[in-house]
Amino acid sequence: MDLELALQGNLQTFEDKLIKDVRLGMRDGVRDLGELGKANARKSSQALGAVGMAWNYTLYPEGRGSLSDNPAVVIHPRGESAETILRAQARGETITARGARNLWIPVPGSPADRPKPRGQSLVKYMLDRVGSENIVIIPATANRPAMAIAKDASLTKTGRVGRGGRARTQSGAFRKGTADVPLFFLVPNARLEPSIDLNRGFQDTEAQAGDVIARALANALGRSS
Repeated sequence: MDLELALQGNLQTFEDKLIKDVRLGMRDGVRDLGELGKANARKSSQALGAVGMAWNYTLYPEGRGSLSDNPAVVIHPRGESAETILRAQARGETITARGARNLWIPVPGSPADRPKPRGQSLVKYMLDRVGSENIVIIPATANRPAMAIAKDASLTKTGRVGRGGRARTQSGAFRKGTADVPLFFLVPNARLEPSIDLNRGFQDTEAQAGDVIARALANALGRSS
């Protein structure tokens, strides 16, 4: 801090410079807080891959070199699509079937509950493998939703499923490696449970806010001394 100005009697100039230095320090501190918040948000949502990295921040007042007594920063997703996905994964939402009677949810541990080729519909991919004519819908019961099963499907040792062809012998028994395989539950809607915890990232940022801004202020005042 330039005390020489004050000692020379130019108090107003000293005060003006001090105010400017404090404002610069506050702006730097809030910007550092934005960087920290962005990093913490990305860490909280990294399980979502590229979408989880789609975070940014906006510093207010906007404009290069803009100073204020009360600067602020807003940490936000980058783009509307990322915001929609992140909100859904953080809050959990109900998905309702559109243009179809039911959602087709893979049965856990079934051949449908496996990675599929990129760019393909999971349902279409599975129907192509087993043949849509071999799909049988089992009605819902009081304890279980409706199910789509592949009738007389062939199974590999690795758990992949395919068309069974003539799956039964003359005695009516299944040939080796064939079975009726459950693939999908059919439900009109499904509730997505939250898969990411964004609150933790924001809470970590808030907990460090005081130290971040104090460090930036000290650096700004130190540069002017």
